Amino acid sequence: MERGGRSGGGRRNNRSLSAGGYSGGYSGVTSSSTRHADFPLRILVQSDMVGAIIGRQGSTIRNVTQQTRARVDVHRKDNIGSLEKAITIYGNPENCTNACKKILEVMQQEANNTNKGEICLKILAHNNLIGRIIGKAGNTIKKIMQDTDTKITVSSINDINSFNVERIITVKGSIENMSRAEAQISARLKQSYENDMQVMSPQNMLFPGLHPMGMLSMGSGLAYPAGRPPSYQQAPLYPAGPAPPTSYPPIYTPAPSLVTPFSSSPSDVQETTYLYIPNSTVGAIIGTKGSTIRNMIRFSGASIKIAPLEEDRSNSSVQPTDRKVTIVGTAESQWKVRQNFLYIYVFRKADQSNLVKYPV
Repeated sequence: MERGGRSGGGRRNNRSLSAGGYSGGYSGVTSSSTRHADFPLRILVQSDMVGAIIGRQGSTIRNVTQQTRARVDVHRKDNIGSLEKAITIYGNPENCTNACKKILEVMQQEANNTNKGEICLKILAHNNLIGRIIGKAGNTIKKIMQDTDTKITVSSINDINSFNVERIITVKGSIENMSRAEAQISARLKQSYENDMQVMSPQNMLFPGLHPMGMLSMGSGLAYPAGRPPSYQQAPLYPAGPAPPTSYPPIYTPAPSLVTPFSSSPSDVQETTYLYIPNSTVGAIIGTKGSTIRNMIRFSGASIKIAPLEEDRSNSSVQPTDRKVTIVGTAESQWKVRQNFLYIYVFRKADQSNLVKYPV
């Protein structure tokens, strides 16, 4: 599912500023960048810091991106009223680290101006990668702390829920040391991610268009689809529409090359995609009296229609054991639906193999 391309060479992405907030970023990513959306750096910042990070008419964030040649997306419109906002940084590892450091410097200056004391760095990471950061008996994370003279904590797996697969790595120390720790953490996360993708690459055929990060949910951590500490627990499900206000923006958002460069709100575009799923998983996807699919619709804001089996049989190119699913929604809502489909599919296959038991 592709959208308009974006050329490299540090071209600026002129996203708009509006009453709703900063809807995009300025692009300094060249076409040779290796990080891109496959593994961007994602951090959390206090909501009251966002204005300082962006600056008047975007001047501060523009300077950051121009100096570091990284693309920075501040998800200011998301989670209205929340205490923290997510920032996604794209580019090669060095550029991402430099951009993160400059953002920390802006945050510290703002904290000094408002007498808020020392700041900390909060990195978002997929739950299935956290074990590689902690290491056996905590050896890996202890070494990072010793090497960088920082204190690092990780949010508890007991506080997660099934709609968010990110946990929070909190780093405390001087800006220079936090930046060094971020570089080490990101390098380990990226290497672990790439290793997992090599192992799981055959699963890419299951659901075409699903972002590779969704494949990580097929690992050992799938039994605990991860995410956030108690303050980020998902609110009660809402009617079809935007995601609940406590949800983070999409995990590892589309690559800069797939984002229309001059659109001020590309996430508002409604798209229609078609998916074929094994008929054996339809019952689990629908759930008891339709409860599961209703929850998917409420959480994602997408329209989901599973075609009757008879309709699919009229198409000779489709196996009668497959069912056609029509999904209508924004790119973010499409991603959420596909991720949940994959989650159910893998658990169903595991259950059939007597590998794991789970409630439908």
